[in-house]
Amino acid sequence: MALGGGCRREPAAREVERVAIVAFDNQSADEAGAPMGARIARIAALELAGAPSVFAFPAGSHAEAPFQRATQLLTGYLSSRGGQWTLHGQLRDAAANRTLSSFTVAGASAEALADGVAGHLGKPGFAAAKLGRALLDDALAGRGSAAGLGDAARAKLTPLPAEFPARVLAARRLSELAPADSEAAFRAATLSMQARQYGPAMDAYRRARRADPDWAELHNEAAFGFAFGGDMPAALQAVETYRKLEPRSANPGDTLGEILFAARRFDESERAFLAAFDKDPSFFAGATLRKAAEARRMAGNQPEADRLFARYAEAQAKRPTIMLEKAQWDYSSGRAKEALAALEGFAVKSNSSLAWSQLAVWRMVNASG
Repeated sequence: MALGGGCRREPAAREVERVAIVAFDNQSADEAGAPMGARIARIAALELAGAPSVFAFPAGSHAEAPFQRATQLLTGYLSSRGGQWTLHGQLRDAAANRTLSSFTVAGASAEALADGVAGHLGKPGFAAAKLGRALLDDALAGRGSAAGLGDAARAKLTPLPAEFPARVLAARRLSELAPADSEAAFRAATLSMQARQYGPAMDAYRRARRADPDWAELHNEAAFGFAFGGDMPAALQAVETYRKLEPRSANPGDTLGEILFAARRFDESERAFLAAFDKDPSFFAGATLRKAAEARRMAGNQPEADRLFARYAEAQAKRPTIMLEKAQWDYSSGRAKEALAALEGFAVKSNSSLAWSQLAVWRMVNASG
């Protein structure tokens, strides 16, 4: 394999570049080149699995790249002459649509060309040409031991165990071996949260946020992870990043309200919920206004909480279950007698099974009390 000339790639402005390797076009007369373009992309991405500052992934077309938050696009074509293949590549900045580098790679196989592509993007964890096509195909198909691939690539190709504790550990190990892979880190964080292992979950969220700062939903989930783990400054910072990425959405304000509520900072929580409601009154059917009422109640101001809930009930007057919600609000506010009377009236009028069930529970609780 020989790496040809071309302008060198500019230094990355981000901590991690997400490089979409688009399947290379076969512009030769040799039909054997038709499947090579996609194979080269897949192998090169796998070779870079453990790279600290590059996350490469194969893409079937240019159209896929934006949906995977690519920061760079690698495109190109294949030509052949005398049994030798040449890959002509071009690396472009996805946002600015400007060329960062152009290069050529020559070789006798897709594996040799993939080695050249991976070497241009970062530091490969293994050499595909040295490993050989047969062993590589076994590894890609999940056969054999995948020996020679390197730890990161091997972990990436190995399915996660079915047993939950082992699954958590395997996901965490992959995330540590592939620090530029935000999806692997997110999966490790999610599983660690489910296992109530908040320290490792926060570590994984930090890796994911470093690797993929433009992934809005990641910051939203990380905010809850940091809050559960007791790092409130990190939680608030994650919400702020989420808000900057989704400035028109009411969800960042809703998330902020939830986190502050859990921290018993009820005044701030109410303000966050009200700001979210003002931004989008239709968000989750106005639920942020009801949450603001709950925060105000927890802050010890029942009259103001009732006023906020009344606003919510008025806005949702056409919902068939609003009378049930009003009864639940009164009951949880200590007005059990009024709640029971209102709910019984609603149950008789609507014949709602949900209302009758709730009424039966309340009657049993009151009778035992």
